Amino acid sequence: MEVSLTGLLPARRMLDRLSRLDTQRLLTHVGGELEAQTRERLSETKTAPDGKPWKPWSRRYAARAKPNAKLLERTGKMIDSIAFEVGDDAVTVGSNMVYAATHQFGRGNIPARPFLGVSDENVEDIGALVMKFITAEAAR
Repeated sequence: MEVSLTGLLPARRMLDRLSRLDTQRLLTHVGGELEAQTRERLSETKTAPDGKPWKPWSRRYAARAKPNAKLLERTGKMIDSIAFEVGDDAVTVGSNMVYAATHQFGRGNIPARPFLGVSDENVEDIGALVMKFITAEAAR
C-alpha cells in the first residue's frame, strides 16, 4: 500500500513559514494599534475601555477651564506621553506622566477616567490586524 501526501506540501510550507514568524514585528504592529486606540479614547471618545463615559469636570473646575477645553487634554502632555513598548512576548502601553495613574484609577476628589485598556471593539480590531499579518506572512 502506498499513500501520497503531496497535496499537503503547500500547507506544510505555510506552517514552516509561520513557525519563523517575526513575533517582534507583529507585536510592534499590535503596539501601534493599541497606542492609536488609547489616543483616540483620550481625544475623541472620552470613554473607558468598557464603554462607560468619563465623569465630567466638577462645576468648580469647569468654571476655571478655558473655553473649548476638553477632559484630559488641557496641555496635550497626556496624549503626547502615550507610548508602547515591545517585550519578548508582550506589548505594554502606558504613560510616563506622574498623574496618569490618578486619572486612570481616580484619587481623592478626582474621579477615575480610565483611558488604558481595550474595549471589545479594540480586541476585534487587534484580532483582525493579527490575522492580516499572519496571512501576509504565510503568503511570503
